[in-house]
Amino acid sequence: MTRTDAVHLGLMVAALGLTYLVPFELLLSSHVILGPAHYATEISWLHDRKYFLPRRGIAVGLAITAIVAALIDNASWFGFVIWAAFVGCALLAAARTAFQSMMLFMAAIVLTGVIVWRISCWSSRSTVSRCASWRPQPGTGVMKAVQRA
Repeated sequence: MTRTDAVHLGLMVAALGLTYLVPFELLLSSHVILGPAHYATEISWLHDRKYFLPRRGIAVGLAITAIVAALIDNASWFGFVIWAAFVGCALLAAARTAFQSMMLFMAAIVLTGVIVWRISCWSSRSTVSRCASWRPQPGTGVMKAVQRA
C-alpha cells in the first residue's frame, strides 16, 4: 500500500467515525463548505470544455420555467412543465444538426404519448379498448385483450 492510499484510507475511516458521531451536522457542513468550494474549482474546467449553454436567453428561459414550476400545485401540469423543459434542454444541448433535432423531437413526442397513455390508464377505470394489455392466450397462439385490474 502506497503512502497516498494509506492517507486516503485513513481519511475515509476518519470521515466514517465523524459521520457516526454527528451525522446531520456533518452533512450540513459538507454541503455549506465543500459544495461551493467544489463548484468554484470546476468553473474553469467547464469553460474549457464548453459545457455551458451557448446563449444566455436559454438560461433565462430555464429560470422562468423553474419559477413557474414552483408555483404549480397540480401534479400533472407540474410534470408536463418539467418534461417540456427536459425535452427543450435535450434538443438544445444534444442536437447538432437538423436531422438530430428532428429525431430527438420525434422520440420526445412518442415518449410523451406513452407517458400520457400510461397515466390515463392508471388514473381511471378504463375500458379494454383503451388500456388493455395484449397477451397471447395459453395454448391458442391468439392475441387477446386482457383487462387490467
